[in-house]
Amino acid sequence: MSEREKESNFDFHLHHGEHLSNRNNTEFECFFHFIMARYDVFLCFRGSDTRHTFTGTLYAALREARFRTFMDTGELKGGDQIAYTIFEALEASRVSIVVLSQDFASSRWCLNDLVKILECRQTKNQVVIPIFYGVDPSDVWINLKLCSERTMRKYKSGGQL
Repeated sequence: MSEREKESNFDFHLHHGEHLSNRNNTEFECFFHFIMARYDVFLCFRGSDTRHTFTGTLYAALREARFRTFMDTGELKGGDQIAYTIFEALEASRVSIVVLSQDFASSRWCLNDLVKILECRQTKNQVVIPIFYGVDPSDVWINLKLCSERTMRKYKSGGQL
């Protein structure tokens, strides 16, 4: 092989000289996602519960610390366009912080975001940090379970989510 061929032959190696082609594609995709993420942090929260209190303060602190942070400030308009924008930001984040508050589980938007966050946790190795704000963790899980059961019954009966 000539020097020029050696220079143009991009040979990626991981730990201990392991060749990239020997690794699982999913692992590479997770690694690539982590490096290429547009946001460091995605904030998931119930706006009426914490937007102007805890989550607003958390957002300001993260931005001040120079974390690229996505927060729905309540200015997004347009139904399906809102969901698309939020899901796009969520998928482009390294970490999701879920602020579980009193009325979190009563919002279909919050539940949809939570489902997407858990999906990203599985497919992109996204880090998920739950924060229980003003609620007991066991109460939140009971509420989530009840709401998700109601939602699944509605979905199975042909209702709109």
